[in-house]
Amino acid sequence: MSDEDMWEDERKKYLKEGTRFATYEGVPMIEDDEQVMTIWVSQEYDGSEWIDLEYHDDESDAVDYAMQHSEDHDIEYVGGKVRDDIEFKVEDSKEEQEYRDAERNAGDESYYDNNQLKNRYLQNEDDNFHTRNYLMLALVYGTHGQIDRTLNIVIRKRQQGYLDEEDNKWLYENINPYYDYIR
Repeated sequence: MSDEDMWEDERKKYLKEGTRFATYEGVPMIEDDEQVMTIWVSQEYDGSEWIDLEYHDDESDAVDYAMQHSEDHDIEYVGGKVRDDIEFKVEDSKEEQEYRDAERNAGDESYYDNNQLKNRYLQNEDDNFHTRNYLMLALVYGTHGQIDRTLNIVIRKRQQGYLDEEDNKWLYENINPYYDYIR
């Protein structure tokens, strides 16, 4: 049995049991020049939900962070994987966007706990993690194209050390309106 198979079995077991553990995941995405790249996310499963701990450009950084988190919090560590269930699209069609809007407005709040999202959002604001909030809103409410672009902005911000004016304007105009869903 390969390491990946063993880790997948452990992951399934811990999820079923509701056991807390740390891991990492590679999320493939398309850059503006349509090259596929992977952003790495160190994560914790707290027994009921996934928590993104930190975003990384490099797999080894995600592994190190998840392992250290596991050690610091005395929880299990499970090796990670690259997601293979992502379909790439540059932008959703108008019909797909209308469908997602209709789904969001249908009142089905069981999928996302808006109070929990709002609490996390407000904590991030207190900690000055504004870009993390944009990413959270994009991941929960955004289109595939918005998620890809937001992830690219997060990576660019990390590389540059700052958020440039054009990216900030795009996030404010395209992602910030999703805050209305958790107000």
